Amino acid sequence: MLGGGRADIRVTIPLNVLVPDPSTAGLSALERDPEPVAELEGYGPICPLAARALAEGGVWRRLVTDPLGSVVLDVGRTRYQPPAPIADHVRERDRTCIRPGCSTPARSCDLDHIHEYQHGGVTSAENLGPLCTTDHPVKTIGAFTLAYGSDRTYAWTTPTGHGYLRRPDATIITLPRRTAEHLRALGKRWASTGQSVDPAVVDAVLAELAAGTDAGGTWQPAPDTPAARAGDATGPAWTGDASGPSWTGDATGASWTGDDAPPF
Repeated sequence: MLGGGRADIRVTIPLNVLVPDPSTAGLSALERDPEPVAELEGYGPICPLAARALAEGGVWRRLVTDPLGSVVLDVGRTRYQPPAPIADHVRERDRTCIRPGCSTPARSCDLDHIHEYQHGGVTSAENLGPLCTTDHPVKTIGAFTLAYGSDRTYAWTTPTGHGYLRRPDATIITLPRRTAEHLRALGKRWASTGQSVDPAVVDAVLAELAAGTDAGGTWQPAPDTPAARAGDATGPAWTGDASGPSWTGDATGASWTGDDAPPF
């Protein structure tokens, strides 16, 4: 109780942590498979025993990560402010401010239109992300470009030419300089035509980084993507530089001398 009112303590608990497999009860910690981590909002990860104790006397809320079709998650351009189901879905999905390195809880953030509403963006769960009150206006004035992948990895680029990927678990990947420059140019070009960057483009960046290559050419969505059908692609997605990634060498094999250090 806080000042006569009931406190709201939010704990996110994977189902197999809340209801452990009884067949593993007699196994030691070394013999059991690693358990998913429960998280206490505003604090961080907690052990399964503490999570189950907190859940014992609490009110449970069922949150389904994949919509079942009964909740409206897109209202188009009929309204700017998202209705409560959309706002709740976005905040539960992203958990914190989506600017790389910011840990402000989503419940304290504004809901930003990633493709700006005034430039044709819609009010939908796909096009919304939580940004804290400091980062929201900086993004809105166009200082950064922002796109997202199909797994909600967010790709940010800065006016200094740096780029960062913010993964769904809030970990951060620094983009090679040339990749960031191409991604920024693409984001600016699409924004100028009233479009948002296709998630397939960010997916391609992730795939190339995982393969150890990056954009030595221009990023183009594959011909069968929505972007290509809209007329923005002239060829297949960039498939990497056979001579190696740009942060270790260029097309001639010389050492890469670009400044890949982040500005902060």
